[in-house]
Amino acid sequence: MNNISFLNEFLLVGIIFILFIFIISIFGYFFLSIIRKKSDYDILKKPNLILERFLISFGIGISIYISYGYILNLFKIFNFFTAYLFILFFDIFFLISYLLIESKRRFFLNSFKIRFRNFFLNKRKIIPMMTVLIILILSFLLYWNIITVSVGLIWRDPYSWYKKIFYLLDNGSISDVGLGVGYPSGYVFITSGFSLIRPDHLTVYFFIKISSIYFLFLYIIISFLILKHIFKKNYLIYISLLLIYLSNFFLERNIMNLPSSFATILVLISILLVVKGYPLYMQGFFLTALFLIHRLTFGFYFIVIVAYILFKIFLNLRNRKLVFKELSSIFSMLIINIILLIPFILNYPEDIL
Repeated sequence: MNNISFLNEFLLVGIIFILFIFIISIFGYFFLSIIRKKSDYDILKKPNLILERFLISFGIGISIYISYGYILNLFKIFNFFTAYLFILFFDIFFLISYLLIESKRRFFLNSFKIRFRNFFLNKRKIIPMMTVLIILILSFLLYWNIITVSVGLIWRDPYSWYKKIFYLLDNGSISDVGLGVGYPSGYVFITSGFSLIRPDHLTVYFFIKISSIYFLFLYIIISFLILKHIFKKNYLIYISLLLIYLSNFFLERNIMNLPSSFATILVLISILLVVKGYPLYMQGFFLTALFLIHRLTFGFYFIVIVAYILFKIFLNLRNRKLVFKELSSIFSMLIINIILLIPFILNYPEDIL
């Protein structure tokens, strides 16, 4: 298979990838707009956080989509109409309703104009963006050279997931039995969701093979936002990005497009929530998604987030109002976890009980 053929498949996968990303992000933003509290309104409403809100909405949308996938799985009706077209129509209806509200429409248009003007007229922002673009290109070239060596998938695990994904697409349901310890069906629902718009064997095969490049772009963008908050010097941000995304360890773990690779994206978005001071209860969506995608990643991140919560509470023990706010947020987070896990429990009650 020559590079032209690979490029055609790459562009097709890109269209499928970007379309589903937007569908899920709009879906997630609907729920974000519902669950946010009045006290959190300011931080979630700032016009300079459009990219952050898009990524966070994507993470929330993925979490809810997985739970929705388990509901469809329970009735054996996971297909294009229920798991793709329904979400698309839901998004269209939400966008129309959102833009019909004059204040929201004005905010949306003003935010877009501000971001557009700042990007093209502010040199301080153009230079960092161009540098990140160069890093994206370098990473793309590295991944591309590896992926196009042969038509075959890298290693044997992706073949196993390919079979499970197509089993779901063909039958409308799948069992966690046989997926392996620590591998629930969350990843299968996500990848199948991407593929539903064109669920033929060749397209799904190349999506599994090539989509790691597009996920790499998400890794870099999210990491840039995190590092920009941690480091004040731009050169430290760029060096960190290069060290992470051109390293052999990251390359070997994420080029295969496995559950752990996708879980890493959700962990990065969760870290973005922490460093940017977003409400703690929003972690509930990401913890649930990690639990339903990759249990090992969930275990490690659960330990980290518990340590962070305890540290935050002990640091502010004298401030009763703040402690009460954190405890209230923890309670809200647990409620979100329970609600999103109910479809999973209904699918496999014998495993839970």
